[in-house]
Formats: sequence, C-alpha cells, structure tokens
Amino acid sequence: MNPFTSALPPSLDLVEVRGRWVLNDGYLVQWGTVTLTPSVPRLVAVQDGTVVLSAPLVLRIRPDGTVSTKVPATDDPDIIPVGWHYQVSVQLNNGSCTWGYGFDLQVPHDGGPVDLTEVTPPGPPPDPPVLCVLSVNGMTGHVTIPVGEGAVSSVNGQTGDVVLDADAVGAVPVEAVGEPDGVAGLGPDGKVPFEQLPDIIGEPGPPGLSAYQVAVVEGYEGTEAEWLVSLVGPRGPEGPQGEQGEAGTGVRILGSLPDPDELPGTDNEVGDTYLIDGDLWVWDGSGWGNVGTIQGPQGEQGDPGTDGVPVELRTTGTHVQWRYLDQDPWMDLVELDTITGPRGPEGPQGLQGPEGPQGEPGLERVTVAGLTWPQIIGHRGAQGVAPENTAAGFDVALAAGTQILELDVHLAGDGSLIINHDATLSRTHGENIQVRDLFAAAIPIHPVQPSLLGFPPGWEPQPMLTLDAVFARYWSAPVVWLIEVKAYSGAPVTVWEETTRAVAQVVRRWGLEQATVIQSFNRDAGLVAIAEGFPAGYIETAGNTDPAELVGEGFSFYGMRHDAPEANLAAAVDSELRVLVYTVNRHVDRDRLLAAGADAVVTDDPTYMRLARTPSTRDGYKAGTWPPGHLESPVVPVRGELEEGGLVLASPVIAPGDPENYTALTVGHVSPVADPRNVTINAQVALLETDTASRSAQIHLAVSDVGYDDNNHDRVDAYNVHFRANGTIDIYKAQDGAGTLLASGEGPAPVVDPQEPTAMQVQVTVDGTGLTVRRTDVSPVVEVSADDTSLAAGYVGVGVRSARARFWDLTVE
Repeated sequence: MNPFTSALPPSLDLVEVRGRWVLNDGYLVQWGTVTLTPSVPRLVAVQDGTVVLSAPLVLRIRPDGTVSTKVPATDDPDIIPVGWHYQVSVQLNNGSCTWGYGFDLQVPHDGGPVDLTEVTPPGPPPDPPVLCVLSVNGMTGHVTIPVGEGAVSSVNGQTGDVVLDADAVGAVPVEAVGEPDGVAGLGPDGKVPFEQLPDIIGEPGPPGLSAYQVAVVEGYEGTEAEWLVSLVGPRGPEGPQGEQGEAGTGVRILGSLPDPDELPGTDNEVGDTYLIDGDLWVWDGSGWGNVGTIQGPQGEQGDPGTDGVPVELRTTGTHVQWRYLDQDPWMDLVELDTITGPRGPEGPQGLQGPEGPQGEPGLERVTVAGLTWPQIIGHRGAQGVAPENTAAGFDVALAAGTQILELDVHLAGDGSLIINHDATLSRTHGENIQVRDLFAAAIPIHPVQPSLLGFPPGWEPQPMLTLDAVFARYWSAPVVWLIEVKAYSGAPVTVWEETTRAVAQVVRRWGLEQATVIQSFNRDAGLVAIAEGFPAGYIETAGNTDPAELVGEGFSFYGMRHDAPEANLAAAVDSELRVLVYTVNRHVDRDRLLAAGADAVVTDDPTYMRLARTPSTRDGYKAGTWPPGHLESPVVPVRGELEEGGLVLASPVIAPGDPENYTALTVGHVSPVADPRNVTINAQVALLETDTASRSAQIHLAVSDVGYDDNNHDRVDAYNVHFRANGTIDIYKAQDGAGTLLASGEGPAPVVDPQEPTAMQVQVTVDGTGLTVRRTDVSPVVEVSADDTSLAAGYVGVGVRSARARFWDLTVE
C-alpha cells in the first residue's frame, strides 16, 4: 500500500515515479525492491494539518523489471518543512547475486514522471571474491573466484582452468551450424539466412482488434451500432448545381485486390474496374490502366442551402432508426448487418518464422497450503555449511531446493525485527551487546563473524539482517518462511506478544501471509500469531506437551527434539499437527523419523539432507569452506581444520590408552556411493604426528552415516583401513559389535613430519570379489586384499588414532 496516497490530503501534488531495470547482460532483474524514505520524520500540510510518515514506501520490482507509484513532490508549496528529499534504496537480484545502491531524490511538483533508473543506473554484480555462482552445469557447491579475475578457479574442489565445453553445457557444437538440429549462423546482414529457416507452414495467428474494439480501447463507451452511426458526420450546406458534363465511359467496380499482379489477364470487358490500394485500375480493351484515386481534389464551397429538418438517430438490435426531432414514429434507416461490406478474399498463409526467445518466467509463489510433505527445513538457513541467519546460508538452502527456511527474530530498540538466534551478539559477533538495544540503522557495523562459529579463514564477515531486508532480497523466492519469535531471558509476556505482532505486521506489508508460519518456544507468542490469522507452531524441549491441547488452541505445527521419547513422537504424529523434528543432520535419523510419520526435519545442512541429491565425486576441501555432509563423530566431535587444500584431522589427545585418542568423520557429500559393492576411493594421506609407529590414519566405509568409532563396534557395521606410521596396512571389519582383522600387509614407512610430510597415494576398491587396498606412491606397489563381501557399506569416512593426519584429493569412482 502507498502510505502517501492513502494519508495525504487530495489537494497536494502527487508526482509519478517509475523505473525499469535491465542488467548489463540484457536480462531483467529476477527480484528486488525500491524503497523511498522521506528525509524528515513528518510532513505538515499547510491547509489540512500534520501527516506523520510512519514507514518507508517499499516498491516491489515486478516480473517485467518495473515499478511505478505516485508520491508527494519535495518542493510542493503546500507542504512544510521545505528542503527535504527522498532517500532511495534499490536492491536488485539477478538470480544468483543480490546487490544494491542508493541516492537522494528530488521530486519537483511541476515535473514527472521521474525515471528512477535515469537518476542512478544499476551497477554490476559484486566484484570477486564474493561467491555469486550457486550452480555450475547443474552442480551446486562452493565456487571460488580469485580476486581481480573473472574466471572460476575452483568448482566443488576441482582447481585449475575449469573449461565448460559444448558437451558440458548441452550445446550444439559450432561445426553443426546450419545442419538439421544444429545452430543457425548469421549471414552478412546479421540475420539468419532464409535457407536455415524451418520449412514449416505455421498456424494462423489470432485475429487482430476490429476498428470498433480499437475505439473502445481508446476510450469510446457506446455500443458498436452507435459507433458506426457516429462515423457519419453532419451533412454540410448544399451548393448550387453545376453544369452537366460530357458523357463518360461507364465502369463496373468488381472488387478490390491487394496488388496489381492479382488483376485477371483475360475474359475482361471494357470498363471492368478494381480498387487497389486506393487507386482505380480500369480495363480499356487491351490492358489495365491506373486512372488514379477515387477521390479528387476538394472543390470550392457552394452557397449555403436551406436549413434541413432536424432529426435524431438511435440503434435497436437490428437497425439504425431515425425520426424528426422529438416526434414519433421511429423509422428504419438501415439494417446493421448491411453496414459492413463483404469480406475480401483470404490471403495465402505465410511461413512460420523462427521461434522467439523464451519469455521471463512468471512468479511461482510457494504457499503453506500448497506444500507437499515430507519437507526438509533449513535451520537458520544452512548453519552447518554457512554462517547462521545470514544471506549466505539462505542462498545455500535455496540452491539446494529447500522450500521452507527457518530463521530467528528479536525485537530491536527501534521496533525493527533483527535476525539473530541469541539475545546477545556475544557468540555470533564477539560483542557484548543486547539485540533489544540495537537499532536497524546500526547493524551494518555489527557483522556476523564466521570465525567465531567455527568456519575456516576463507569466510569474510557476513552482514546482519532485518526481517525487512530478508523479504526485500528473497521476496520472489519460492520458499515458505518459518519465523521463530525470540526474546531475551526473563522477558515478560508482553515482549513476546509485541514481537509476534511486529512479525505479523512486516509479513503483511510484504504480502507474504500465505507463505509464512510463526513459531516459538513461548506458547503465548503462538497464541498471538493464531489471533493474527497465521498458522502457528509451538516448539518444546521436553516433548511432554499434550498435542490435543495444542490442536484445541488452534496450533498447526509442533516442533520436537529428534531424541524425544518414541511414545511422545507417536502421539504427536497421531494428532492433527504437522510434526517438525529438530535438529537432524544425518540420513539415518532423517529416514527413521520420516518413517515414523514426522512431516519434516529441521536440518543445519539442507544440501546434504535433501531427499533427492546426487553425491559429489570428490572432496571439497580445496574450496576452503566446509562442504555439505561434513559429519563429525558423535563420540568425539572433532571437525578438523582446512589447511593447504586438505583436511587436517587430529585426535583430541595424542596419547596411548586415552579414551579420546580416536576420532573420525563422515565425508557425507560423496556419500552414499552409487553402488557400495562396486566403488573405488582414491586419496592422498599424510601422517603429521603420532605417539608411536603403530598409530594410524584411516579410511572407512560404513553402512550408514550414524558415525563410525573404532572404540565401539556396536555403533555401525563398517570396513576400516589403517595406514600406520610403520608402513603397515590393515583391513578391519566391524560387524555385530566386534572388530575383525581381515588382512594385513607391509610397506615402506612414510615420513611423519608436520612441515614436510610424505603423501601416501592410496586406493581402496570394493568389487564382487572383496576389498583391495593399494599404496601406489612406492615401488613396488603395496597391495592388500580381503575376500569379504558381506557389507553394503556406502558411506565414506576418514579417521585418526593417536595421530594427526592430512587427507586431500579424495575421489570416488
């Protein structure tokens, strides 16, 4: 809604402002907003009193790239104060990147329309190293663009010059120009040669507007019959009769033709005449001659005649009628059907031209009512692989096809809604500041610090967001928003209720009521959301709430912990509530919960957890950011460090016999493999530190991603290969709670050195005969085989015991 046109007195000048954004590459903006904020807190109309401008005017960019509205002029003499202006903020998105710019705008009262795109044209997308590419050839992941260069240098860990040839992008090779099913080359005139156009007769197009329809478009409001009558103007005064001229040759107008080439060549009589493009063509006995146009030059006006009798006209369903003015009866003048002349012959059908480019897709809004279940919900965006509650995390989740995004909101000191999970900035920003004390204008100087959240140095600080900023960036995104209402510890009920009402107001301002669910750990907040007309959810930690009570109060969604008692989960599933289980980051838990009837799981890693995905074929460590599915051991949760293009994994305590001397993780983004009984894993492994020569780096293949631990073989069945510091290679199998040595072999001991480690080039192959391990960096190649084929182990992982090791260039075939 435009607050100006609804609140300002009608006596004030309203001037049109408009704009249309086309990016540098010629494509329209995917989505975006234009916000106009008056530079003064209020405007006073001289004659009508004070008008308070309580909110900026936010214009959503339409699918055709345009915006338009009317706003008060900044120099209107009927408005005080004088000397104010609009602060314009433009946010644009080209489908993968969002950027913006701003400027001050004067709107003169005697001007308009004002073109916003002429004031400041849109800038290009952000310069590298901002990660703009979300998908390359259909593969999502981490794409690195070096500073100052335009080429992608790393795609999902693949480095070097990444070349996308014709096959990679599904294009037709250049050699196929002009061939069937090939591409059309341009001729010297810059157009496609006629020979390369398809030889197809197209279907006739839709009929154009009739003359009457055109008149209606231009503002005519009467019936078609009235319009036809209106075409005849009043008769002018009759002039004196002229002298009779000489007898001329009679003609017979036989019809009209589109072109002289259509004139008949034989069987014509003298005087036969056709009308062609306003000229008369007459047959003189030997050929056709153009005798000129029908209408001659206008003659001199004659003397005025006597006044005519005043008459009036009207139309009925079948006739145009007339009568003497104000006198009966009405008499038929002409039938309506006779006004229109006969239809001319239909011309030949033309060839169908080449198909034009596909138009911009329309907006496909995802709604709560239109969701299909089960769903994978992005927790704080995608906090497992990108900083929480930031645009980086939301971008990752959307690129993974996530249809529901969860985020957290707090009410700030200025009444705005700030996206943050905690009530303070200590954990996420390193600042001892209460969110309730912040103002939206100050958040640019308080970015989220990825390093505090465990992310590697490749991550730059991420902008903090308001709920308005989120909706401005993703207004057209195909997603439902699961907004969790937060408050500080000990906050009274009124704070929870006020925050919920503020969320409802912002959602309505953006028109996203059908794409929003409001939830909270506070039940009162949920009741306010229900009263505001929103689907609401209640979240709890203990899992002991009676679902029937929630249904009776009007709740639609119920959030439960993944480790809640099975009986509680069953009761919630049996209710009429949508059951959302949090936080779930492993396939084994996802599959168990969905099988038990849960409607959705809330995950930190929507890329790895999505229901339909194609695993990668290599590790992503060279990208310098955590890859999806990087699953730490639930027993000894050590994430490791990304270093020199690889993963460095270390036991928390490098000492024999210590309970924490083993740790492992699942390389989930390469798991599960397509065929667990036919797979080859290649990797480089280097031991950096050990306590004894028998300690090892390990590669394992497990039957699930529950998390492998060679201290406890009850956790999961798996094959586990040890590469020891003394050169020994051992193959173990963990099954039915016991560990069994299947095979062992000896090789040269690698150099254990943290500064200059020796890389072991290793290969683990599973086929129909068993499992074979090779070390190919030595000569002769060391090979160890085991003929066991009992496990279908498709989840790849790495681990260390009383050691520190680096893993890199891990590939799966």
